[in-house]
Parts: sequence; C-alpha cells; structure tokens
Amino acid sequence: MAVACRAYSTLFPEIAVRTCYREPGATPAAGRVQGQATETAADCYRPSILGSAAQGLRKLAESSDHRQARDRMNLYVLVILHHSRRRILHLNVTSHPNEEWVIQQLRNVFDGEVDPRYLVFDRDSIYSSRVRQWLIDSAVKPKRISVQIPWQNGVCERWIGSCRRELLAHVVVFGERHLRNLLRDYVDYYHSDRCHLSLDKDTPEGRAMERKPSESAKVLSLPKDAVGGIHHRYTWKEAA
Repeated sequence: MAVACRAYSTLFPEIAVRTCYREPGATPAAGRVQGQATETAADCYRPSILGSAAQGLRKLAESSDHRQARDRMNLYVLVILHHSRRRILHLNVTSHPNEEWVIQQLRNVFDGEVDPRYLVFDRDSIYSSRVRQWLIDSAVKPKRISVQIPWQNGVCERWIGSCRRELLAHVVVFGERHLRNLLRDYVDYYHSDRCHLSLDKDTPEGRAMERKPSESAKVLSLPKDAVGGIHHRYTWKEAA
C-alpha cells in the first residue's frame, strides 16, 4: 500500500483574482478569455513558496494578478492521497507551515486505520530530515521523487490540477477556514460523484451504476449544494 502527499500554496484563484484585483488598464494573461478557464503552458507553473525551483519543485500558476494579490493572502494546503482508489486520506490548510505542523498531519493519518508501506512526496524543503525520520520510526518508508520529475508523484499532482480547475478557479477565498471548508466540500464531491477512467469510470468510494428504469425516463441534474452548485450529480427520473 502506498500513499502520496503534496504541499502546495494558493493565493487567490486565477479567474477570481482577475475579477477582483485587476489594475486599471491591465489585460488578462495570454491564453485567457473572459469567462473561460483555459491555460497556457506559461500559466500552469508558478514557483512554490514552500521550496525553490532549483530543487525541482512542481510550480503552480503565476500571473501579474497573483503578484498583486500576494500580500493579501498566503495559504498552504497539504493533501495525502491513497494510490489504489484515489481517495483523499487527509487534507488541511495553514498559513504558517513548518515541520511540527507536517508531522502532526501525518500523525493524524498514520496513527489511525491507515498503515501504508510507502509515502511518496516531492522535494519540498518542508519534508525535512526530521519529517523523514518520523516516517521511518512509524514503519513508513519515505520515497522522495527525483529532481524535476513531478510525474513520479503524478496521482497527487493530477488531483491538485483537478481541484484548481474544478473549484479554485471559480471562487474567491476569504480566509483559511473558508478555504478549508471549500476543499472539504470538494473532497466529498470527489469521493462520491467524480468518475475516474483509471477506476473504470467509478468513483473513489464506489457508486452503483444506475440503469435506465424505462424508455420515458429522463436524466436529472442535481446541483451539489456543498460546492455551491458548481458541480452536479446525475440520476434518472421518470418523466411526468
């Protein structure tokens, strides 16, 4: 059994920042159209605040609007993900990450029912020798990815990209508690309703296939209140 963890920073989502903090006369970043969430290769990477680019950290998006918003909010997210079913085992947010905080998050996961053999993580400096020693003492083998090879932690990287595109690009974050609640609501949706090709179009928690009850049945779209109606759950409903 292997799990992966990833720390990343979020300031304000790209679209929301452009709406709320654009300087007079400023134009959107290249490749962006109003009302769309398209990304160019240059938009997809931004230096991680938790480490240095020289260490080969995966970079998140940076734009002029992010630089303008940098003094307004810096929040850091740690996500721990189970490889086999793509389940999020743990997720938390802080504005001041350090070794003690990371170890406490790991303790919250590994002191419970989860008993992994490996923990895959990137080359962020937050995973210090003290963190790695705690993992070894807990009978978990730490596996740090190679320099500038983020695909070695691809499952976790993919989740971060999905979360950014499907949630953070559509909301304005007002603080640490707000971001934590948004992410937890998204995780609930992700576990119960979001399909994955790698799981044969099933969800991480498993969802039984609903067969069409009759020829007159119609597809019913139910907005998920937990994520502000951004995403929907689809089911069958008999025509009136």
